[in-house]
Amino acid sequence: MLKAVGAKHILLNTMPDIGRTPLSVLVGSDAAALLTRNSVSYRNALFSAIDAQSLTAQNVSSVNVTTESTAVPSAQFAVVDAFLGMDVIFRQPEAYGFAEETLNVNCARGFSSTENLFSIPQGICADPDSYFFWDLLHPTRVVHSLFAQIAASSLLKTGWISRR
Repeated sequence: MLKAVGAKHILLNTMPDIGRTPLSVLVGSDAAALLTRNSVSYRNALFSAIDAQSLTAQNVSSVNVTTESTAVPSAQFAVVDAFLGMDVIFRQPEAYGFAEETLNVNCARGFSSTENLFSIPQGICADPDSYFFWDLLHPTRVVHSLFAQIAASSLLKTGWISRR
């Protein structure tokens, strides 16, 4: 469909490791492991879909993959690897302004495993920017900013954008 409307450059995003979310911590280690496996499966399927599966192993230290696709020969893909980005942050939280104890907990308080994810929180932490997760599933604005930097870096590496 994108090719049909003339898309030449397509930016794709992998899914972060859902098994590391506060919600996963609440539901237990077996469920968290299953969610991590599902996140990995999605990541692998995405790379396969753009004929970049062989690049996955080479992509361990990079968040960018650009490839000409045989499925969509006239299009180029760049992948923002949110799974890898999250892993890098979790391995070195201090380098990104986080304390290890704020990685798997949420800033918005008052949620439990039986409450609706979209309910209004009963309280908010004093410094949301020091937390990875806002609620049980969604990252804070700081994490979104880090992923935006990863995306911009990917686009710069491809040459699709330039610094001004």
